Amino acid sequence: METKHTHGPWKVANVFIENKPNRYFVTESKWGGRNIADCGMSTGEQWDINEANARLIAACPDLYEACKALVELHTDNETDNSILWSARQAIDKAEGK
Repeated sequence: METKHTHGPWKVANVFIENKPNRYFVTESKWGGRNIADCGMSTGEQWDINEANARLIAACPDLYEACKALVELHTDNETDNSILWSARQAIDKAEGK
């Protein structure tokens, strides 16, 4: 299937206001490019949450490729377990199936 998403790698970038991280973005490159996701304004304890969300989103292209490789590696193998099922489910979700 042809991918329709912005190809990775994706990077986490943040905007600093008054020397504090204020907003986390996932972008094509660390210094900008296409914005993939805006993880929101951060205040207090939300800094950690928004940064963690941004890092998880930025890992998605790598996780997607890893799941595809795992399933492809085991396609000819008769063994089908919950790990492969989970990987297939993740791929289908990413591909909008």
